[in-house]
Amino acid sequence: MEYQSPDDTVMVSQLPTSDWRDEQWGLGFGLYVNTLVYAYLMLYGEHESAGQLRELMNRMEVLGRAKNPHEHEGLVVPSKPYYALYSYKVLNSDRFDLLGNSLAILTGIASPDRAGNMVAWIEAECEAMRNRGDLAVDSPPCLFPYILRHDPDWHPRYEQYNRPGEYHNGGVWPFVCGFHVAACVAAGNIGLARRKLLALTELGQAVARKRGGVGLQRVDSGANRSAQRTGLADLVGGHVPLRSGVCTAAANPVL
Repeated sequence: MEYQSPDDTVMVSQLPTSDWRDEQWGLGFGLYVNTLVYAYLMLYGEHESAGQLRELMNRMEVLGRAKNPHEHEGLVVPSKPYYALYSYKVLNSDRFDLLGNSLAILTGIASPDRAGNMVAWIEAECEAMRNRGDLAVDSPPCLFPYILRHDPDWHPRYEQYNRPGEYHNGGVWPFVCGFHVAACVAAGNIGLARRKLLALTELGQAVARKRGGVGLQRVDSGANRSAQRTGLADLVGGHVPLRSGVCTAAANPVL
């Protein structure tokens, strides 16, 4: 992994769609992959390198077209409690990566104050999405705000495989929600962790009943506008009524 650092620091970079998200564009210094690097450095006793990586990740991301060649990118989003999806030279994404940020809390990359603020921010944002009709369940999407068709980071392929509120563009992934529950515990918000675990369990049971005993793999967030108009999420699987909308269990497995 040391050879994956383009500037010979401990921070590694990636190519688009090269982590667990095979339909999500992430370029350069990604949050998710670097949380894993930090975790294994700590596990193998490479504390100096881990400390260097933590310091780099907790720098502000470099914004604007002019970049000081002596200033390394960070992943801290200005005026927000979370870390950016990725940052590289003049490119970055401030969309919220639930798995990457949950791992940042669990591994200790995020300070206790940042962790507490982030958990509260996630809950507030999800409540706002539910109020707007962009989220139909009580579990957080894997990515938000969703990438919409008019956004500059939209790719034509997303129309078929990664529509807003679906798959890696804001779908609800149970294994990611599990890390979010653990992050709530690590941040000291036990009450919220219990509520989110219960919500995830109820969602899984509802999907299993509707699909004849087949367990929960992935659920659309209910953000698809045409789906909300018809009351059905437009994916393969059993339709499961949940609060303000209807979500659908995906047919393909999580991994």
